[in-house]
Amino acid sequence: MHQIIEEKGISMNICAANEHVPEIKRHIRTMNERVRSTAMILPFERYPPQLIVEMVYNCVFWLNSFPHKDGIHKLIRAGGSRYKPYWEMGNSSTYSS
Repeated sequence: MHQIIEEKGISMNICAANEHVPEIKRHIRTMNERVRSTAMILPFERYPPQLIVEMVYNCVFWLNSFPHKDGIHKLIRAGGSRYKPYWEMGNSSTYSS
Protein backbone atom coordinates (compact mmCIF):
# COMPACT_ATOMS: atom_id res chain seq x y z
CA MET A 1 0.00 0.00 0.00
CA HIS A 2 2.80 2.43 0.88
CA GLN A 3 4.47 1.78 -2.46
CA ILE A 4 1.31 2.69 -4.39
CA ILE A 5 0.92 5.88 -2.36
CA GLU A 6 4.54 6.87 -3.03
CA GLU A 7 4.19 6.13 -6.77
CA LYS A 8 1.15 8.41 -6.99
CA GLY A 9 3.02 11.21 -5.21
CA ILE A 10 0.53 11.37 -2.35
CA SER A 11 1.77 12.67 0.97
CA MET A 12 -0.22 11.57 3.99
CA ASN A 13 -0.43 13.63 7.15
CA ILE A 14 -1.11 11.05 9.84
CA CYS A 15 -1.87 12.42 13.28
CA ALA A 16 -2.93 11.12 16.67
CA ALA A 17 -6.35 11.57 18.20
CA ASN A 18 -6.97 15.11 19.50
CA GLU A 19 -3.82 16.39 17.79
CA HIS A 20 -3.87 19.94 16.48
CA VAL A 21 -4.07 20.09 12.66
CA PRO A 22 -3.97 23.76 11.58
CA GLU A 23 -5.14 23.16 8.00
CA ILE A 24 -8.35 21.48 9.13
CA LYS A 25 -9.02 24.07 11.84
CA ARG A 26 -8.69 26.78 9.18
CA HIS A 27 -11.21 25.04 6.92
CA ILE A 28 -13.67 24.63 9.79
CA ARG A 29 -13.27 28.29 10.73
CA THR A 30 -13.90 29.33 7.10
CA MET A 31 -17.03 27.16 6.94
CA ASN A 32 -18.37 28.60 10.21
CA GLU A 33 -17.77 32.13 8.93
CA ARG A 34 -19.56 31.45 5.63
CA VAL A 35 -22.56 29.80 7.31
CA ARG A 36 -22.87 32.63 9.84
CA SER A 37 -22.75 35.26 7.10
CA THR A 38 -25.45 33.38 5.18
CA ALA A 39 -27.59 33.15 8.31
CA MET A 40 -27.31 36.90 8.96
CA ILE A 41 -28.98 37.82 5.66
CA LEU A 42 -31.98 35.53 6.22
CA PRO A 43 -35.16 36.97 7.77
CA PHE A 44 -35.47 34.37 10.56
CA GLU A 45 -34.96 34.60 14.29
CA ARG A 46 -34.76 30.81 14.67
CA TYR A 47 -33.55 28.45 11.97
CA PRO A 48 -35.21 25.11 11.22
CA PRO A 49 -32.73 22.20 11.36
CA GLN A 50 -33.10 21.44 7.65
CA LEU A 51 -32.28 25.05 6.79
CA ILE A 52 -29.03 24.80 8.74
CA VAL A 53 -28.14 21.61 6.86
CA GLU A 54 -28.85 23.31 3.53
CA MET A 55 -26.81 26.40 4.47
CA VAL A 56 -23.80 24.19 5.24
CA TYR A 57 -24.36 22.22 2.02
CA ASN A 58 -24.54 25.47 0.04
CA CYS A 59 -21.31 26.82 1.56
CA VAL A 60 -19.44 23.55 0.95
CA PHE A 61 -20.72 23.45 -2.63
CA TRP A 62 -19.52 26.96 -3.45
CA LEU A 63 -16.18 26.60 -1.68
CA ASN A 64 -15.53 23.39 -3.66
CA SER A 65 -16.70 24.90 -6.95
CA PHE A 66 -13.58 26.96 -7.50
CA PRO A 67 -9.95 25.84 -7.27
CA HIS A 68 -8.03 27.12 -4.27
CA LYS A 69 -5.19 29.52 -5.08
CA ASP A 70 -2.76 27.21 -3.26
CA GLY A 71 -4.37 24.04 -4.62
CA ILE A 72 -2.70 21.15 -6.40
CA HIS A 73 -3.82 22.22 -9.88
CA LYS A 74 -4.90 25.44 -11.58
CA LEU A 75 -8.05 24.01 -13.18
CA ILE A 76 -8.99 20.90 -11.21
CA ARG A 77 -11.28 21.72 -8.33
CA ALA A 78 -12.12 19.71 -5.23
CA GLY A 79 -15.17 18.17 -6.92
CA GLY A 80 -12.94 16.41 -9.42
CA SER A 81 -13.26 16.37 -13.17
CA ARG A 82 -16.71 14.81 -13.50
CA TYR A 83 -18.04 17.70 -15.56
CA LYS A 84 -16.42 19.78 -18.22
CA PRO A 85 -16.11 23.51 -17.56
CA TYR A 86 -18.68 25.56 -19.46
CA TRP A 87 -16.03 26.98 -21.82
CA GLU A 88 -15.09 23.46 -22.97
CA MET A 89 -18.65 22.39 -23.76
CA GLY A 90 -18.75 24.12 -27.11
CA ASN A 91 -22.03 24.76 -28.87
CA SER A 92 -23.54 21.40 -27.92
CA SER A 93 -26.85 21.58 -26.11
CA THR A 94 -26.31 18.25 -24.35
CA TYR A 95 -24.17 17.67 -21.29
CA SER A 96 -22.77 14.29 -22.32
CA SER A 97 -19.01 13.75 -22.38
